[in-house]
Amino acid sequence: MGKNKSNIAISFHKSDQKYADYISAGISRLAPHLNVESHWEDNKARLATMETVDRIVALLSPSYLESPEQVEEFHIAIWRQRMADPSLPVLYPVQIHVLPVRPTYFHIIPYVVSLEDQLWLEFENTYKNDLPGKFAKLSVSRLKMEEQYALDLVNADLIDLVYKQSNTPLNKSEIPCSSLVNIFTLRDRIKELQK
Repeated sequence: MGKNKSNIAISFHKSDQKYADYISAGISRLAPHLNVESHWEDNKARLATMETVDRIVALLSPSYLESPEQVEEFHIAIWRQRMADPSLPVLYPVQIHVLPVRPTYFHIIPYVVSLEDQLWLEFENTYKNDLPGKFAKLSVSRLKMEEQYALDLVNADLIDLVYKQSNTPLNKSEIPCSSLVNIFTLRDRIKELQK
């Protein structure tokens, strides 16, 4: 993590990099003052970010569900969500691919946006003649237009949540602390104490 605290962390599997890049680029373009993290130097930095970031955008796909690192990030987000103000969620789940039919709790997560929703294709078909000029400069990505529409909504919503959070008075008694122990940080502290 850099000098400034991150506002948003994007949790994704490496096979879904293009979606994370699109979200990160969109937020950087629309709100350059926000800090978005999606890559970390090591596990310690990754877990530290997940424990302190304002918002965790989880890009859920079959690959995500198979990855121990991403599932760990998702568990941290769920745990932190339990302590959060419901109007300012920590976890922001986005379904980017159809998930395998298995008995997992990932199927009961209320997704804010699902790229698999036919709404985006219908939107594309309905407004394709009205929107090309507005989106022509933006559609340099490797995503389909309907995916871009969905992720543009994600970006606008994330920026709105950060703005809402910055205008919400902070109750000092409700300041969240780390909800899970980062074993890498704990190990480093033990080594320091042993010296």
